Amino acid sequence: MRTEKVQSASKPKLVLVTAVLSFSILAGCAGGGEGTYLFDRLAPASGGMPGEPEPRSLILTHSSPAGSLTDQAAQLLKEKVEEASEGQLQIQIYPEDSLGNLDDGRWYFENGAVDMRIGAGPSDVSSIATWLPTLTGCTPDEVSQALRPGQPLWDLICQQAGDTVVLGVLPSSSRVLTSSRPVEDLSQLDGLMVRVIPSSSLDRRFWEALGAQTVEIPIQDLYLALQQGLADAQENPIYLVRSYNFHQQQKYLIPINFKVYLETIYLNLEVCRSLTEEQQALLRQAAEDTCREMVEVTARYLEECQDIFQREGMEVRPVSEEERARAREKVCPLVEEYLLSLYGADVYQQVLDALSAAPEQGS
Repeated sequence: MRTEKVQSASKPKLVLVTAVLSFSILAGCAGGGEGTYLFDRLAPASGGMPGEPEPRSLILTHSSPAGSLTDQAAQLLKEKVEEASEGQLQIQIYPEDSLGNLDDGRWYFENGAVDMRIGAGPSDVSSIATWLPTLTGCTPDEVSQALRPGQPLWDLICQQAGDTVVLGVLPSSSRVLTSSRPVEDLSQLDGLMVRVIPSSSLDRRFWEALGAQTVEIPIQDLYLALQQGLADAQENPIYLVRSYNFHQQQKYLIPINFKVYLETIYLNLEVCRSLTEEQQALLRQAAEDTCREMVEVTARYLEECQDIFQREGMEVRPVSEEERARAREKVCPLVEEYLLSLYGADVYQQVLDALSAAPEQGS
């Protein structure tokens, strides 16, 4: 019953997104084929001086609200690209899935609707790496270390094949559970209604294996759902809790540390091929520099989040290492089986090996 109410409330948004993306399907290939781009590429790049080549405008989307940590990374990337190219490469940023949601991460690169994306996308390596704390017992900080530019896991993710090129991975952040009731040990999950991402069958199985109930709710509808009691709890990185103000509807923050959130910077493969070698190198360097600079920005932002939550009355309820280990023992085989069936043993093992090859912190 709960799911039906939320889905009906979200239908107008889905109609709008479908309409926008229908235009994008008709728009042609991002590699420069016949026809026009989405709404004539939405906002054409400003012209250069007479006799100079026309600037190239790239459309970049992400899922987070304007002003969020992800949006700050997008703005930093835009600044670096436009400065380094002297305005010949320009980036238009469309936040909060305004050109499509994260389920479109694979196909809208194929049909040329967008050129770049920060967030979820078609990387098998990223999808596995998200679960490394559950699979190996490592800490979120250890995953972050392995994802620094030039480290083995970073390099592995950047070897992306398919319809996209991976330019880099922003600093990872642990996904935390927020709840309207205290969860001091995981036996208290019994009966807790946890929101999961729509169509995320692994998340649903994970929480149900721990005794919780689940309900699928799009993130744009989640604040209202928490307010109305359609869900008791939700899991997201801390900075998205702040961006969507979930802390206003949730009393407790539980750092369960089972998953990390990876924001990957993707570039449409056909767009990449249409750029000069110099432009490709410029984009890669700008992305690498952005990821490196966002380490400090992210750390500072997360501290600000904790201060805001504390001031507004949110309580942190840590889960003991013993309790986390018992829960991991219960869910790890389920997660491993799912990922192996979806991505295969070779890629799965490569991710584990890349984590093991990362240097220890401080070395």
